[in-house]
Amino acid sequence: MIRIAASRVRPRLRAIAVALAVASALLVVVGLLFFALYVTVPVPDSLGWPFTVAFAVGVLTFAAAGAVIAATSPGNRIGWLILVIGVVGALNFVLERAGAYLDFVRGEPLGSWLLAATSPFVVENTAVLLLVVPLLFPDGRLPSPRWRPILWLAVSAIVLATLGSLAVTQILLLGLPNAHRIDSVVLRIAFDVGIGMILAGTAAAVASLIDRYRHAGPTTRLQIRWFVYAAALFGSLVIGVVLVAGVTSDPTLVALLSAAHSLFPVAIMVAVLRYRLYDIDVLIRRTLIYVALSAVLLGTYILGVVVFQTLLAPITSGNGIAVAISTLAVVALFQPMRTRIQATVDRRFYRSHYDAERTLESFSVRLRDEVDLDAVRVELLDSVARAIQPASVSLWLRADR
Repeated sequence: MIRIAASRVRPRLRAIAVALAVASALLVVVGLLFFALYVTVPVPDSLGWPFTVAFAVGVLTFAAAGAVIAATSPGNRIGWLILVIGVVGALNFVLERAGAYLDFVRGEPLGSWLLAATSPFVVENTAVLLLVVPLLFPDGRLPSPRWRPILWLAVSAIVLATLGSLAVTQILLLGLPNAHRIDSVVLRIAFDVGIGMILAGTAAAVASLIDRYRHAGPTTRLQIRWFVYAAALFGSLVIGVVLVAGVTSDPTLVALLSAAHSLFPVAIMVAVLRYRLYDIDVLIRRTLIYVALSAVLLGTYILGVVVFQTLLAPITSGNGIAVAISTLAVVALFQPMRTRIQATVDRRFYRSHYDAERTLESFSVRLRDEVDLDAVRVELLDSVARAIQPASVSLWLRADR
């Protein structure tokens, strides 16, 4: 009886997940139609095309990833949380674009009211992604019952900050004056307390991930590494933008950071569904190599331009020759630096893989000069034992007939 009931519930949950994802996509389409109506009208950068495209991409990615997880594993709460983020984000998207059209094109008061109504959705989605998802990742359950108070803290923080956002003076993310805010001391205090609780809860959620990782098996550790990889990549992107452009309000850069949120649902989907799960080590390795290589080549290029400009200034005017020489130097250094950095990363972070490769290379060199079968057998067993360190190793040779 229980199995029959479960088999009936599962298709219903799949249908609900797909329906919610389709509804999110339709809301995004409606929002884009409103955007098309005011695309030629001057609007704040936060409602322009870079933000609109980035927002639409993020919403669709969350909705699609959440629907796939929820349809494949209906019992995993992570999929439903990601799907809810996508649905709420889609609703926020259409309210912002409809509000912008009604406010800036038609001058109707309803437009400013719709824009003001988006702040609670921003708080809710951000808090769920920062607090609840890490607490329940990757199986939809807490690491242990002792983390239950942190979950209640997260829920309380979301409620307080969401309600308190009705009293903010500026619409969150949009930066526009909140003409319809509720002037309430209680709500302002609730917002401040809720934000403080979200910050504290985020630290606790990160601690829960660390605790889960320490006590988890190999598969769960790989899943957590996918999530951490997405967070580290996003954080590195934010730091890189700040270092290069400073604390900027450039719409293109901010839109890029907004679109980068799509890293989280993609990483979560791969981790939960365990699709290409073991590729995370390859991704981390290549990321380390190419980030370090890019930094070295960029530094070499800038230093080369400065040095050659200084040396060639008495001879020639302009910086064309200096740029050309620096570019040629970077091209010439690319392959040697890539090889050197790759070897350094392998030695530092992937020692076992590096040692295994060195062992096999050494064995192949010795094998070219060895003709004695017994000696080859000994060398082979020794190389395999040192390369992959199995519990036991044996070699079977077919006898000649």
